[in-house]
Amino acid sequence: MKNYFIFAVIYTISCTQITRADDKADYYKKAVNEYHEEQIKMSNNIIIMELVYSKSKSLEEYRRNCMPGAFCGLTVMSLAIEGLGVNTSPAASDVLVDLIVTTLDAGASEDLDCAIVIKGNKILPQLEDFNIENSLSNCNANFSKLKKSVLRTIDDVSVNDICQLNKSRHETIKNRVHDLIQSIKSKTVCE
Repeated sequence: MKNYFIFAVIYTISCTQITRADDKADYYKKAVNEYHEEQIKMSNNIIIMELVYSKSKSLEEYRRNCMPGAFCGLTVMSLAIEGLGVNTSPAASDVLVDLIVTTLDAGASEDLDCAIVIKGNKILPQLEDFNIENSLSNCNANFSKLKKSVLRTIDDVSVNDICQLNKSRHETIKNRVHDLIQSIKSKTVCE
């Protein structure tokens, strides 16, 4: 009986320790997921803001002279796109796919395409289910949210300058998505 009691105590302590370890692991996973979500939101905001700054005529002199408060070049945008590319969260893939409808310049578009292709088969479901109207709605909502806060003083850039709302561009966007799907399926290497 005494041995049974000792075994029961050891078993109870062991179960308690395992439960505590599981709780700590769950807490860690939750913290990591929250960090990933914040990183995704921040990257998306940075890309939209940088795009607005690059298109604003009123900020052209600041950009040209690399004055404080102005971004010089599109390196910040490239870093944000690459950050989304290596983020393992499915939400990062959703944001990358939504960015296809933005008016990125050639270099940033190439960065975006590479980030998508590098994700490989993990992003294929989002590309195959691509809905241009949903992506445009998300682009519009993100721009509008930022326009009410950090972009409120920039009056010379509209949502049409950031999101490809013109229906004549929709076929080009659909072709781009098709090409990205084919690139992933053919295991294209992006440099």
